[in-house]
Amino acid sequence: MNLLRSQEDLHNGPTSATPPGPFSSATDAANAMVDSLAEQFDISEETLGKSRIVRVLPAGLRTNHWYCDLHHSMFLILLSRAEDALINQKHSLSEHFIDTITIYWLIHSLMEEEGMALQFSRNVTPHADASAHAAAHVQITRWWNVNVLTPFKTGTASALHLRAALNRFFELVVKHITTMDQHSYGVNSPLTEHDISLEVAHIAESGLPLSPFMAGCSTLLSMLAPYMSKSLASRSISPLSTQPMKPLHLALTELPLWDGGKGAFRDLFVRQNVGCVRSAA
Repeated sequence: MNLLRSQEDLHNGPTSATPPGPFSSATDAANAMVDSLAEQFDISEETLGKSRIVRVLPAGLRTNHWYCDLHHSMFLILLSRAEDALINQKHSLSEHFIDTITIYWLIHSLMEEEGMALQFSRNVTPHADASAHAAAHVQITRWWNVNVLTPFKTGTASALHLRAALNRFFELVVKHITTMDQHSYGVNSPLTEHDISLEVAHIAESGLPLSPFMAGCSTLLSMLAPYMSKSLASRSISPLSTQPMKPLHLALTELPLWDGGKGAFRDLFVRQNVGCVRSAA
């Protein structure tokens, strides 16, 4: 898995430093979090393959949305670390990284959907665009579960198959960022700097857990993907994540984001928190 993608691969410019301001620390924060995970297993610098990690988010993947860029950095780093662990036949470390990617993807999808719900409630984002984006989250989650998480947990896939699946997931995530994310809230979106600032502030105050180490994360996983969450190793769940969720302050919107299947992740979450959600308006 080569994170040093070419200009053509990223569709939008070569790797470069992140711009000044809060976005510049996104990847550093992501690396620090991955390092803290690896320390639990006393893994050496050589095994981690740390030199292969891109410590800035490539230009074509930057949206200039603080929380989203931080999570995107995490995906790139965790995927690279997971591949290294598979190559070195470190099963426990591989499991920890695969579990953490699962957790982050679900957290990230809900966070993005809450941001889209806010912009939809403000008549900034068309509902059709938010619906298509939310549907893609569900589809990518299903792909990950069928091709990576379940085969790894059941031992029905070889390391070679899993490495190929990780690379394919990497490609799906990159495509999702460069198309849907950039058009929903990134550099190609109709959102102004003021819109994005409002969204970042709203997410910060929403009460949603935004990392595996935040209170309520364990509850959130059970609500969004109960079968997937049950397959996660207990050591992959931070004790902090099992604490009660903070009071929720979500965007006020009556329409579901997506009317397919059981709905979008936000739709599932809101239905299971009726009476616990206060409007952020």
